[in-house]
Amino acid sequence: MFHYAKSYPGGVSPLFSLFVWILIAKCIRGVGETLISGADTAWIVDEVGEQHVGRLFLEGKRLSLRASLVTAAVLLLPILAVFGRTLRKR
Repeated sequence: MFHYAKSYPGGVSPLFSLFVWILIAKCIRGVGETLISGADTAWIVDEVGEQHVGRLFLEGKRLSLRASLVTAAVLLLPILAVFGRTLRKR
């Protein structure tokens, strides 16, 4: 990469400039995600009210855990079925 850098004006390779642009874009994205990270929670608290938000978040977490369990079962059952067939043959 550095061997070809001499042939470009200013001695800067296009790959290096692409790296700099990607680095700048990642920094902007990081700042944006930092600023938006708690906005949805604050919005829900504002809409529902502080007295009801604890129960709402708890129910949301329960549903999320149930969905994760179902997803894990759907992904693992075919694998277990294949291993079950091979174990029965022995």
